[in-house]
Amino acid sequence: MRYVDKKVNRRIIYGYKLEIYDLDQNLIKSYSVLDGRYGKYEDPVDYKAIASKVPRSIPEIRRVFESTFKHGSEF
Repeated sequence: MRYVDKKVNRRIIYGYKLEIYDLDQNLIKSYSVLDGRYGKYEDPVDYKAIASKVPRSIPEIRRVFESTFKHGSEF
């Protein structure tokens, strides 16, 4: 979350490793470069800080819906 909307530097090492640095050259994260054109890698830890917390039970969903929308209790 600290690096959202910030400028970073990136470096590919030997064609198989991607490293991301902040502007002070401190290593932020390192990834293995995927083979193939459309490969995708997601680390759930990267999204943990920005993931929305969604209620799982029906009563809690109802309470959130009613508190979020003006006429939520009518539905």
